[in-house]
Amino acid sequence: MKATNKTTATAQKLTATQRTARTIKVLTAKEERTAHESVLLANAQYKTEAKTLGFVYGTLKREYFSEERTALAISVREVVGDSFPTRAAFKKGYKAQSFHVWGGLQTLKRLNPVNKVKARIARQNKAEAKK
Repeated sequence: MKATNKTTATAQKLTATQRTARTIKVLTAKEERTAHESVLLANAQYKTEAKTLGFVYGTLKREYFSEERTALAISVREVVGDSFPTRAAFKKGYKAQSFHVWGGLQTLKRLNPVNKVKARIARQNKAEAKK
């Protein structure tokens, strides 16, 4: 009869953010990196940067003011309306738990005065219909 080892792993698992931070720390500490390690470092730094409020705001603002007619630029212009909000207003209005372009677009939608009026009218109409 074979004896089985019934030990369990007691090491705490790292989250994706912790693994990325560890990768950046290890690879930046190296004096010389291979090409593969350089690619890993660049990817890890991009992942970290892409998850910040400043990156989301900058991406959306760049698309709003760009001359190119990309799909994202057209969508951002439709959502925002006439004027792009300030960074402070964007930061105050951001409600999502993590930072991503989808949450930024939802924030821009909420900050647009035309959408605020439409939402208020819809609520009032719904309340009138209940009476």
